[in-house]
Amino acid sequence: MAPPCSVAASRAQARLLRGEPTRRRASGVLAPPARPTWISDRHVRAARTAGRATKARKHRHDPRLPSNDPGECSGGHLALVQTLLATDEDEPLPVIGESRFGHELDGHGQERRNAWMLSSMQYHGRSGTVWASADESVSCRDDRVSEYSTCHDCKGESMVAKNETTVTSAIIVRPLRESDLAAADEIMRVAFGTFIGLPEPRAFMGDAAFIEPRWRSNPAGAFAAEVDGTVIGSNIATRWGSFGFFGPLTVRPDLWDRGIGKRLLEPVMDSFTSWGVTHAGLFTFPHSEKHVGLYQRFGFWPRFLTAIMAKRVTPEQQPIARDWSEFSRSPREQRADLLRACRDLTDVVYDGLDLSQEIEAVADLDLGETVLLWSGDRLAGLAVCHFGAATEGGSGSCYLKFATVRPGGSGAADFIRMLSACEALARERGMTSLVGGTNLARVEAYKLMREHGFRTTMQGVAMQRPNEEGYNRTNVYVIDDWR
Repeated sequence: MAPPCSVAASRAQARLLRGEPTRRRASGVLAPPARPTWISDRHVRAARTAGRATKARKHRHDPRLPSNDPGECSGGHLALVQTLLATDEDEPLPVIGESRFGHELDGHGQERRNAWMLSSMQYHGRSGTVWASADESVSCRDDRVSEYSTCHDCKGESMVAKNETTVTSAIIVRPLRESDLAAADEIMRVAFGTFIGLPEPRAFMGDAAFIEPRWRSNPAGAFAAEVDGTVIGSNIATRWGSFGFFGPLTVRPDLWDRGIGKRLLEPVMDSFTSWGVTHAGLFTFPHSEKHVGLYQRFGFWPRFLTAIMAKRVTPEQQPIARDWSEFSRSPREQRADLLRACRDLTDVVYDGLDLSQEIEAVADLDLGETVLLWSGDRLAGLAVCHFGAATEGGSGSCYLKFATVRPGGSGAADFIRMLSACEALARERGMTSLVGGTNLARVEAYKLMREHGFRTTMQGVAMQRPNEEGYNRTNVYVIDDWR
């Protein structure tokens, strides 16, 4: 619902809606009027949820000032609600430590800027072979977390960091090295943990891992951003034949909104081009206007939601037919034929889709197992599973990174058999949960997973380039999530 500009309660509110100054506080800082009566509690909750859109503005007490950040929320109903609430004198102040539009309060009720600001973690870029630019720089701090306080010299109109050493250096984007993996992994955990608001951001994902397994699977698709020799972010591209996706794309939180994430996507887009990728996708936060808006600038378009689902592995009630095998336990001289059969199957699902590299990496790096489902001597389905510490599954979980069955008349029955086979594998390996995601455009796959006991634990939006369905179709039985 748009704000009732035509029936504003006062001239001051009408001026505010037009972005004009309204009144001044004793300090001389522009401030909006008290919250209008048309702002409901629902508006307040929505504004608080998206309030990090105001975090990067240097003049905290005049949030109407324009921003150069293309991903930042500007104008509209929600932005106006945020503007009004940001300086609502009648609203009780939050308690110590609570985030208020990217700010916190100290013990005296004084606002101080949150150094680990809730912000965007994923951006975009363009082409190039050497991704260093002397004219693009970043202000880099010595400390990973800086203490912020109000600058009393400027009467609270801007924020400065205490005990902060600021240098200006060129951002260099280069291939991710093995020696960078620990730093990149920590940044990834802290970035996501910060964004979702974990009390201890480094605890994000537990002992599961994305960075190292993906780097070891395909080092050519992994990239790092550095300043003065220090890694400050990373991004990894994954190639499944004619399809590609990227992530996790993360930047050190105290350096968000500096264009680093955008730079990290430049080599990824180049990689997709050189690999001959015809369809690309990503998984991102559906509530984040910044994420969605930025990806749209690079040709990605939001389509259906993707549900990350899980179920508890139950004790075996009755023996099931062993109509599946494990790729890693097959004789090496047979693996080439098995990989060819897998390519033939996935090519039916989507032209050029190829999981060979993923399957070989799981076997060679001991990341889990690939289930091969059979109908007689014909391959009917496959499932690439990660489980165990330092894999994408983590301890106790069997993560279905990709699974599919051959489309056709027996597709639904084969998909149920595939889910049962994966649960049997998880049970044999001592896992307690089975995790997998599917796009909600794959209606039949989603319904069957629900019937099998899977329940949604989180949702994201799939963005695709070009804006076409790819293999997110009703009659396609696929499990993956592009995280």
